[in-house]
Amino acid sequence: CIVTFNYDKPMENERERELEAEALCSKCGISTLILRSKKKKIVAGSRKDHPYIRDKVYISITNKDNLEQITTYLDKEVGMEGRHCSSAPSKVITVQYEKPQDAFQHPNHNAMLHALEWMLTRLRKIRP
Repeated sequence: CIVTFNYDKPMENERERELEAEALCSKCGISTLILRSKKKKIVAGSRKDHPYIRDKVYISITNKDNLEQITTYLDKEVGMEGRHCSSAPSKVITVQYEKPQDAFQHPNHNAMLHALEWMLTRLRKIRP
């Protein structure tokens, strides 16, 4: 698991913070702990050299009234129960991705999923 702490003020006693972060990683089983403040970054833990986020996005394609509806979600069980779909999906595609922890990601996962749905819908319209 990767945990990031963002500080709004500059960090002081960086070496002390790093030792505390290492101890917290050991105690809580955190693979990577990242402490960030203005122009400073401390990375602690057993996987501090290459912290990557590995996750899955589920894409549900539903045909209703000859219209194709695309829905994306992060939790397979929630999507399969139909809370995100108006009817049972005809196809579910699982996309597993890996990206560096410090690559850009939208802080609001709902906005990210909505943007992904929009892009997928547009791509489906230009498909030959």
